[in-house]
Amino acid sequence: MLLNLLIILLGFSTPALAEENQYNFGVGVMSISLNHYRGSDQSLNYTFPMPYIYYKGKRIEADSSLINGKFYTSRFLTVKLTFSANPRVESETNVARQGMPELNWTFGVGPLLVFHIIKTPRFDFQLEHAIRREFETDFKYTKAIGISQASYITFRKNQIGPRDWSMEVAFGYLQGDKNLHNYFYTVDPAFANGGRPAYQAKGGFSGKTVIATYRNSWGNVLIFPFVRYDDLSGAVFEDSPLVKKKSYFMGGAGLFYLFD
Repeated sequence: MLLNLLIILLGFSTPALAEENQYNFGVGVMSISLNHYRGSDQSLNYTFPMPYIYYKGKRIEADSSLINGKFYTSRFLTVKLTFSANPRVESETNVARQGMPELNWTFGVGPLLVFHIIKTPRFDFQLEHAIRREFETDFKYTKAIGISQASYITFRKNQIGPRDWSMEVAFGYLQGDKNLHNYFYTVDPAFANGGRPAYQAKGGFSGKTVIATYRNSWGNVLIFPFVRYDDLSGAVFEDSPLVKKKSYFMGGAGLFYLFD
């Protein structure tokens, strides 16, 4: 989830000015607060320095959180290869999962379809659908854990000039297969106890999300706060004893200095 937020946040943080190659470099600090996993009532707080990197060419887009390869682009459709990652959660630090196997680092890779409904220099309205093969890793081994899907309706106000501002709001509908939900929400009988009954997760609807980001710059200083709202009401795993919170906010902010 951490890099998913960074992908959405930084993915629109450079002005939509010209069609030729664009690039920016800088340094700064990012502060993020997010839940251990979707549905957890405990959170992780990260504050860390990081470089700001942005490059946009005809076939490659790269920023501080990912590299996108454009396989196809037209006036109405863009097809990309995208990557995402989520941090490790140790069971000893999560009350709901104590005594259970820890959640390793996870990452996903797959195609992203972007349907351009309205595309102008100032405003964009688009539909997006991502399908990713998800994996877990402890950097000694890697194992496939399932497939995720995410559909977004996205509204974006682009930055036109160096002193202009930009904003994006994305409404998401999330899904996962049985194997993916098993990884996060199933409780095997061996790990069941009085306060945590055995539970078998199913595949299907994973909940809804709304993500809002804002960007502004003053000279070489770039700032962007962001907030995400998750709603797990109606999710196929909402009755899992590992789901402790069905709706919540998370967010953070970034501050960067961009080099000329």
